[in-house]
Amino acid sequence: ECDWSSDVCSSDLKTIPEQKQYILESFPNIGPITAKKLLKEFKTLNNTLNATTEELEKILRKKAVEFKKLLDF
Repeated sequence: ECDWSSDVCSSDLKTIPEQKQYILESFPNIGPITAKKLLKEFKTLNNTLNATTEELEKILRKKAVEFKKLLDF
């Protein structure tokens, strides 16, 4: 079933992990592999979004600062 007010049909994202990955992939410079690595490391979106720059640098390296700036904007 599709909600035509959005770009995504519920059949496109079947599982919670897929939905979490999709959300992370919406950030600049975060592709599927990086999103999966972030979720493997931090387990939840909340943990990922609240991680420190230093924690994020393990996976994002130089992009961690840009990611945090976007969240803090």
